[in-house]
Amino acid sequence: MAVSGRPNAIGRICQVGTSLLFSALVAAAQPAAPAAPPAVEWLPEGAVYAFQVNQPAAVLDLAESFKITEMLLGNPADPGFRLLIDTLGKRAGTDLKGLIRQFTAGGITYALYPGDNSVFIFDTQSPVVLDALQQFVKVMAGAHAGVPITTPASTKPSAPFYQEFPGNVVAWSLDGKQFFARTGNRLILASRGETLKALFSPRTQGALASSALYTQARHAAGPNPAAWAFVNMAMVNQYPPSKKALASTDLFDLILNGAVKQALGGSTWLAMGLGIDGKKLRLHAVTDGKLAATGAGAFTRPGGTGVLPNLKVPRELAAVTLWRDLGQFYAQKETLFRSEEHTSELQSLTNL
Repeated sequence: MAVSGRPNAIGRICQVGTSLLFSALVAAAQPAAPAAPPAVEWLPEGAVYAFQVNQPAAVLDLAESFKITEMLLGNPADPGFRLLIDTLGKRAGTDLKGLIRQFTAGGITYALYPGDNSVFIFDTQSPVVLDALQQFVKVMAGAHAGVPITTPASTKPSAPFYQEFPGNVVAWSLDGKQFFARTGNRLILASRGETLKALFSPRTQGALASSALYTQARHAAGPNPAAWAFVNMAMVNQYPPSKKALASTDLFDLILNGAVKQALGGSTWLAMGLGIDGKKLRLHAVTDGKLAATGAGAFTRPGGTGVLPNLKVPRELAAVTLWRDLGQFYAQKETLFRSEEHTSELQSLTNL
């Protein structure tokens, strides 16, 4: 909601707060902004989790072939979202699916940092859709170019704003919960204003792309994946709930996930690469963790022959094959079955 007439005292306070919050944007933006660097070279290091969609068209083609797009989007019920889609669609000359392709044509990057700070980056290949979005936000917020929006109802950071800066940078938020910026053909969505501001501030740390763990994981994910994800296990393994989950000795959990949890518990990174070949998916997961030859979960360690291929049956929907050394499993019964509960679980397994 825009303020008409003379701004009152509360409105001035909101405007000052907004200006302070994004002062770094003004300082960093230059009259002739260079082309934006690749997203992972722009994001700072220290991410707990990150993923990139490098081939968005292939991912969307696959999703549409399985009707996933229709299932997830369907007919939007929210009137505000419908208005946004209709408006952008008319200005960009396309429908919802076309808008998604335009917004993501240059790739999608996401990074999660400690403290629940997250950043989404959408790279388009044409400014048309972002121009339409920018105009829509201005109209919906009742803003004038270069004038922050304030509301007389509150002095909290949740007050909406829209502001254009020199150097082709625009920032806005309509609810104080999601913060947006547009620079060139790039749209950024951040969970916090400070997180967004830091992207346009002088860098005080290295880039995500140059961090050692990220570099190792990217190499391990394989060449040219359609999408890939990085998990900073060095950070995750310092989080008490994660440490407890990975150290669980629950019998059935150990049987199903013993090798995986053992590897993750001693790792510093996890990489997952997604390959697409028509309607076939290939997910390649690798970590730098090592599997111990002894211990409670040693029987889940793949043997020399490895895991056998899945059986092929008519109308198969899904299948999984595990390799387990049953001889070693029973040899460790004193370690694995330390309670009456575990003994009864062993009896259940024996009766299968």
